Amino acid sequence: MNTKISLSSYFHFDQALCSGCLKCVRICPTKAIRLRDNNALQIVDHCIGCWECVRACPTGALSAATSKLKSVKKDKVSVVLVRPTLYAQFPTAMPADVLLGLRQLGFQHAMDMLDYIEMFQCATEAFIMRNRETRQAPWPLISPYCPVVIHLISVKFPSLLDHILPIMRPVELMAREVKQGIVKEKGVKEEDVVLYHITPNRCSHPAVSSHVDKVLGINDVYAQLAQKIEQIYKDDQIPVS
Repeated sequence: MNTKISLSSYFHFDQALCSGCLKCVRICPTKAIRLRDNNALQIVDHCIGCWECVRACPTGALSAATSKLKSVKKDKVSVVLVRPTLYAQFPTAMPADVLLGLRQLGFQHAMDMLDYIEMFQCATEAFIMRNRETRQAPWPLISPYCPVVIHLISVKFPSLLDHILPIMRPVELMAREVKQGIVKEKGVKEEDVVLYHITPNRCSHPAVSSHVDKVLGINDVYAQLAQKIEQIYKDDQIPVS
C-alpha cells in the first residue's frame, strides 16, 4: 500500500513514517498543519512553502515535492534558470562549466540569471530614491525577492501588502522574457517550453511564480552536476610529457 501522498505543490507526506511527534505542527509559522488520527493533514491555502516542517521532521515523513531530473529529457524544450548561488556550490569551477554541466544533464538551455538580478537591484534602488521624494508608497518598503516572505505577509499580515515594492522578481522577469523569446525564435508553442528554476530552498509559490513551470532544489541536481563538472575539468586538462 502506498502511504505517500501529496499534500500540496510543496511537499509529500508519508503516513507510514509519521510518529505523531507534532514537531511539524508546532514549527509551522502559519499553522497550516493539523494532526488527526496520527495523520498530518495540511491546510493548503495557508502553506507558504517555507520547508520548516520538512527540516523539523525527525522521521522523514515530510519530503520535498520538487521536480526530478529524469523528467527533463521528456520536455520538448527544457530551459533551466540558474542563480549565482549554484556557482558557489562549485568553488573551483567556472560558471560556464556549471552551465555546460547542466546542458549535459539534459537541459537544452542553461541560462544565467545575473543580468536580471542586477536589473532588479537597479530598479529597486531607483524606486526607493524616487519614493523618497514622492512618498507615494508607505515606508518601510519590503522587497518582493522571496516568494515565501510575500506569501507569509499575504496570509498573516495583509495590512503590509502595500509596503511591497511593485517590482517584478528577477526570476519572473527572466522567465517571461526567455519563454517569449524561445517561442518566437523556434516557432514552438508556449506550452512546449518548460522553464526550470534551481533555487536553494526550493520555494516557488504558484501565485508569485506563474512563469516558472518547475522548481528544482540545489540538492536535486548537485550530485549528478558535480560528476559532469568533474568530467568537464578532466577533459580540459592538457597532458604534459
